[in-house]
Parts: sequence; structure tokens; C-alpha cells
Amino acid sequence: MAENLNGWNEYQRLVLNELNRHNVLIEDIKRDMDNRFNKFERQIYEKMSNVEKEIIGLKIKSGVWGIVGGLIITVPVLIAIMTLFLKMTGRG
Repeated sequence: MAENLNGWNEYQRLVLNELNRHNVLIEDIKRDMDNRFNKFERQIYEKMSNVEKEIIGLKIKSGVWGIVGGLIITVPVLIAIMTLFLKMTGRG
């Protein structure tokens, strides 16, 4: 009966070897893709962290500039009101 297989046993071994070889290649590719994804993910988190720090810095700067701008307008107005009040009360 083995003679009727016409070399199928040898061909079967070749097919199994090829399947095993492809399995190893697929596992290598999967491992490589996982490593690349993890590296890419770390880079994204680092960049997000840097962007968040820059946003915080910009918020602080805009707050300071807002205070300075408010003072530039408020101080002269207060001086003008005080001068007007002093003139109205006869003290100035």
C-alpha cells in the first residue's frame, strides 16, 4: 500500500517543513511589528507629554500678559478717577 502513495510521504514532509518555516517567519514578523508598534506608541506619548508642557507654558504666559494688559488700562483709569474725586472734593 505504501507503494501506491507515489512519494506522498516525502512530499508531506516537504509541505510540513514549509509550513513550519512560514510559521517561524510569521512569528518573526509579528514580533517585529509588536516592537515597532511599542516604539511608536512610546514616541507618541513622549510627544504628547511635550505638547502638554508647552500648552501649560502658553497658558501661564497668556495669563501674565492678560494681567499686564489689564493693569495698563486699569492704573490710568484709577488715577483719573482719583484725580477727579480730589478735584470735586476740593482737595486737589
